[in-house]
Amino acid sequence: MAGLAAAALLGATTGVLAGAAPAMAEPVRGVAVEPALASAVSGRLLADQGEQIAATYDAPGFRPAAGDVLVEGKRASRDRNWVFGGSVVRMPGTAHGSPVSALFVGHRVDGRWRVELEGGTGFAALVRSAPAEVVPDDEREALASTAAPAAEEAGLGMALPWKRGQSWGSAGVHGDSGSSRPYNSIDFSGGDSRVLAARAGKLYRFCTNARWHLIKLVHDNGWTTGYYHTRNQTDKRDGAQVAAGEFLGQTGNELPCGGRSSGAHVHFTLWKGNRAVAVNGRTIGGWTFYEGSRPYSGYAERNGRRINLPGGGIVNYGADNDDNTPSATVRNKGGTVNLRSGPGVSYDVVGTVRDGDVVRIACTARGDELTGPWGNKNDVWDRLTTGNWISDAFVDTGTNEPVAPACG
Repeated sequence: MAGLAAAALLGATTGVLAGAAPAMAEPVRGVAVEPALASAVSGRLLADQGEQIAATYDAPGFRPAAGDVLVEGKRASRDRNWVFGGSVVRMPGTAHGSPVSALFVGHRVDGRWRVELEGGTGFAALVRSAPAEVVPDDEREALASTAAPAAEEAGLGMALPWKRGQSWGSAGVHGDSGSSRPYNSIDFSGGDSRVLAARAGKLYRFCTNARWHLIKLVHDNGWTTGYYHTRNQTDKRDGAQVAAGEFLGQTGNELPCGGRSSGAHVHFTLWKGNRAVAVNGRTIGGWTFYEGSRPYSGYAERNGRRINLPGGGIVNYGADNDDNTPSATVRNKGGTVNLRSGPGVSYDVVGTVRDGDVVRIACTARGDELTGPWGNKNDVWDRLTTGNWISDAFVDTGTNEPVAPACG
């Protein structure tokens, strides 16, 4: 795969370089992508996401190649040396899922294309240096944040993708193509069929040669959510700001990027930067979702109530930061802090958070006393909304006393 990544720099085969575009020129929209750039983008996508594509497109005999990648230009500079667009690997008709996609920026220098995909530091750099006619100022930071998404412990700040207070059903937790790993997807259906944005973000479309498209939202925390199979979609253009709870489309069986579908629903996917992330243990719309031993199973839990999946009765309670759950900032003088499976250093390390990360505290318990970065001693341990534990000695809550109820 490393060889394909290197293919992101390819010589241009067509076109004569024009003069520099004037400042704030009107962008060239819906641009045709020249073969050299398309080759660079498809090569980079297959290289960077090859493992995820192989897992997602779980179809016998399917081996993705450049011809399976759809590359669409969204905006270009007048001299055509800068292009912003989207790329997606079309799904075979036997696969039930959501396609792997990525936004890209291409910059041609001395006849050679440099291509970077969303989620990488190179993408952030090109996004910030591209002309405003290609990447408008109000999109730069959201796109660049995909290279440094917020810590998972900070909570997603997402509602479920339908009207708050309304009850829908779910076919269960699964992968992008059902059995593929990680289980980063949930199918939802029911209610009034209106699919809404789980969190505010910038809207981008893929497979736009179809009537209805794959919609992706890039959120201000660097995470992205996908909405596949929808119909009767919003008419907002690429890069438009979408508010939390804003209408995106209606549940359906649309297949603009291929695949298969049965029963009107929205295939909701979760990505952190350029990585598919399991929904297991994550709180969305007030419910914490857990995967089962097989795809299309699992359960949702809230305040001790459990709904087994597939099942109905899932009420959207809004984003997980809509309640009074206290939040606090991790402090360790630029370092990291271990997360553990219980309130003490004898418990397993299950992850880390960085200095400056914001975490949400579900409840507290007494445990091992640790000394924090200011010489402060504290035996309080905070159980985060993700289920992991952190010593309160390394969390700035404004007090040495517990700020959340005792864990039951």
